[in-house]
Formats: sequence, C-alpha cells, structure tokens
Amino acid sequence: MTKKRKTILLAELRESFSMAMGALTAHKLRSALTLLGVLVGVFSIIVVMTAMRVMKSDIEKEISRLGSQTFMVRKWPGIYFGGPDGFEKYWRRKNITLAQAQQVETKATLARSVGVETMFWGGQIESRYKKTAPTVQLFGETSGSFPARNWLLGEGRLVLDMDVDGARDVCVLGATLAKSVFPLGSPIGERLKINGFNYTVVGVLAPKGGSLGGDQDNFAVVPITAGLNHFGVAQWARSLNILVQARDQASYDDTVEQVRGIMRVLRKVPPGKEDDFEIFSNDSLIAQFNSFTMAVRLGVSLISSIALLAAGIGIMNIMLVSVTERTGKSASGGRLAPVSATL
Repeated sequence: MTKKRKTILLAELRESFSMAMGALTAHKLRSALTLLGVLVGVFSIIVVMTAMRVMKSDIEKEISRLGSQTFMVRKWPGIYFGGPDGFEKYWRRKNITLAQAQQVETKATLARSVGVETMFWGGQIESRYKKTAPTVQLFGETSGSFPARNWLLGEGRLVLDMDVDGARDVCVLGATLAKSVFPLGSPIGERLKINGFNYTVVGVLAPKGGSLGGDQDNFAVVPITAGLNHFGVAQWARSLNILVQARDQASYDDTVEQVRGIMRVLRKVPPGKEDDFEIFSNDSLIAQFNSFTMAVRLGVSLISSIALLAAGIGIMNIMLVSVTERTGKSASGGRLAPVSATL
C-alpha cells in the first residue's frame, strides 16, 4: 500500500469517526436508546442463563448429600412433580417403621452400613450461653447414618448403637451450631436443651460450609429412639428413611436389589406389583432434577430470546430513522426532509 493511499485511508477514517461522534452528540436520546437496546438484548440472555447455571450447580450440590455408593429407601419420592392424583398414591403407602429398618439392617448382608433417620422439623437449642431461633434442623439417626450421610467427626464421638438401644439423651452438633451455642470453648460434655428436653453433647461434626445461601452445619443429631420418644408425637404419620451404603461400586447394584427384595417381603408386596417404596441415590435425584429443569431452561431461553428480538427491532427502527434522515438531507440539498419512519 502506497503512502498516498494510507494517507487517504486515514483521512477517511478520521472523517467517518468525526461524523459518527457528531451524530451521537446531535442525537443523544437516540444514541442512549440504541445503547439500551443492545444492553437489554445481550445481558438478558447472559444474566438469565448464568443465574440458571449457578442455581442448578447449587441445587445439585445440595442434593448430593449422601455418601459414595449410598442409596436411600423411603416412602416418598425424592423429587415429585405431578398432580394431586399421583400424590395420593404415595400418601396411601404404609409408613416405613423402625422395626422394618432394623430388619433391613440385619438381613442386608451385602451392605457396608445401614442407617435409619428421620427429621423432626425445626427446633430451638438452648445452652447456658445462648438460645437459638426455633429453626435449627433436628435429625434422629442411628450409628450407620453417619457414613451414609458423609458426616465426618470433628471432635468427641458419634452416636453409638448403645445410645440408640438405650434411647440415651445425647446429641451431636454441627460445627456452626456448636460454635454458636458454646462460643467460649469445647461443647463436649456440656448440657443443652432441645425444645425443652435436656441432652448431653458427645460430639461435633466437621464443617461442610454453606449451600444456597444457607448453612449445612446448623443442625443437631440425636439417637432416633430418643428423638421419637420426645418429638415423635404424630408417629402414626411419620415414615422413616433407610440409608444403605454398599461395600464398593462393583457390589452397588446387587446391594440395591437385595434391599429391594427384603423390603418387598417385609411389606408383603405381591409378585408383579410395583414397589410401595422409593429407592434413590444422588445420581437418580440429579437426573430427575435435570429432566425437570430442562423445560424450565427452555422456557427461560425463549423469554430471553424474545427480549433480544424486541431489542433488535428497536435498534432497527432507530437505524432506519437515521438512514431516512440522511437520505432526506441528500435529496433536499442539505435540508432535512420529512421523516417517513417512526421510532
């Protein structure tokens, strides 16, 4: 490229830039509307899709609370999307009782550990230092629940079989709860009240951190028998959950089938009939969640695309006005002709 051609090109670029800046300065409102259209169109998709990915990641993390090679047996499905007719089918099922869970623990020879759990909704924890709000999660567990839940010991000891057999008033605290109600030292051996009942702290779990804006360590665990004695007033309406951990990945499927057969015999399910209980794991829960959120993601993408289309139409109209004005000026010898397009 010759020096003369470079000079002409630079002059044209300066002139084009000067004309563009002059147009922006002369039509500030039009320029602002064009910029707003670009921002709305692009950021509507970026923000919505990013929010969906973050929410999906957090929910999957929250769902994945079971340990490795672990599955759960319960009356209700892990995730349910449907009408009242389907809900009635699950509601009519018989509850899973402590006796059934203990039979599974005895007969499931392929399992590494079997735990039984239930949740007693929210409770209030009171120590000699502090009283919490009545929103602390309270779990009733057996000794086999801790490896199945991937709860690791931080201090003291966990709930033992003798605690469950004797319905002892002992408890294990999550890390955040322990620091909250015993801020001045170790809580091991200290007494506290859970919804008015006295318990002795025997252990503290290792911290897990937060999820979905909440705290995974703000809970207490008591022996399931002691919890049922104190908080299981409506035991007729309470169904327990069975947590089963296989020995390894190779024996996982066999363990599931063994537990399924034991439960069908215990609950007298006729041959050929579907199970009157649910078996699910982390993977099955996440698969159900993904199948549901796929429709949500498609709907959100459609709405974002509509916003992008609307912004594009607005930008197109603004550009049409600018082109019409320039055409009108050229045809009238520099005087502005009537505008034939509207914003």
